Amino acid sequence: MTAMPRQPQRRARVVQGQPRVLRLATHNVRGMACHLQQLAQLWVRMRLDVVCVQETHCAFFAGTKLAKDLNAACKAVSPAHRGFTPVWCFNTTGNANASAGMVVLVRTELVATGAVTWVTPPDQATRQPRGRLVGVTLQWGGHTFRLVSVHLPNAAAEQRAFISNHLVPAAHGRAPVLLGGDF
Repeated sequence: MTAMPRQPQRRARVVQGQPRVLRLATHNVRGMACHLQQLAQLWVRMRLDVVCVQETHCAFFAGTKLAKDLNAACKAVSPAHRGFTPVWCFNTTGNANASAGMVVLVRTELVATGAVTWVTPPDQATRQPRGRLVGVTLQWGGHTFRLVSVHLPNAAAEQRAFISNHLVPAAHGRAPVLLGGDF
């Protein structure tokens, strides 16, 4: 019996000081504040670099405090963890929908060291007013990509309209697009 020849291994291009893999996850949390400790434990233990979070149920005025609490919870899990840098999208319409709110979290250490850079600054991120979409363009490891986190409406007709009116324009551009979310 002869063994199969080994396939040549491709080596990832390593940029000095940057991780070989960018660990990205998407998570519908159905309320961030009430699960903050468990979320911090999960995300730190999974060694996630970027987390697209849907259904934060977080109001604009609570975002800063929630980010500080999340970073403190991350440090409690692992003292070396510096927390996450958030890009929020709040429901800014008059009716605060309980299923709204998004945040893209990027590990602060990667931002601080320049391993991940914002091509689109966080204050210029694409946001949908009802808190269902946030999009940023990032650069990592020599790659530029558009990251769009989305939480589609439940009804089929609303989904089609949302995709046409918000998702397609948010994903448009020259950079490859990564979609994360609750579809």
